[in-house]
Amino acid sequence: MAIEGIRIVGVVGSGLMGSGIALNFALAGYETIMSDLDEGALAGAMKRIDTVLSMFNEEGLTDQAEAAAAVARIETTTDLDTLAKSSDFITEAIVERLEDKQELFRHLDQVCPPHTVIVSNTSSLKLSDIGEGVGRQENLGLTHYFVPPHIVPGVEIAKGPGTSDATFELLYDLMKAIRKVPIRVLKERSGYLINTINDALAWECQL
Repeated sequence: MAIEGIRIVGVVGSGLMGSGIALNFALAGYETIMSDLDEGALAGAMKRIDTVLSMFNEEGLTDQAEAAAAVARIETTTDLDTLAKSSDFITEAIVERLEDKQELFRHLDQVCPPHTVIVSNTSSLKLSDIGEGVGRQENLGLTHYFVPPHIVPGVEIAKGPGTSDATFELLYDLMKAIRKVPIRVLKERSGYLINTINDALAWECQL
């Protein structure tokens, strides 16, 4: 799928990472659906987004019209299937627990349209493990944002064993479209690139 085919973006999980990722897409002009398990979590996420946009306005990064338009592009729901059936591209940003991510990916695989690309924001797990048992291996990927995702420009992009070259290029193009700096990671490993470097630096500092 080409980037022109992405019209609606889904984000599963509305914590610090999920809400920041959703804001990135909304500011770039994408209609965005953000889901979580309960309305309270989603209300908290929208309040966090409002706070961020107020800061952006104060710093001259956005104006009130841009901020209002971004908020208007974000729809929230507790119905995962509504998100799954509507989205062309989905980012998973839930708890960093393998079995939960596997269950989510398998469910999305069953409900999403065949063209939908599903990616994880995992910082420590392997995409090949998360996507185990998923049919659309060619449409799986990883986009690893850093905290806070609405400010830090770098995003690691990585493949699983079955990810197509076309999907990998789509991840690169999409990150550029939302004004991020995509970092291609060509070898799958736990922690990927930046976390591996950070762990090595932290270890050296302890010596």
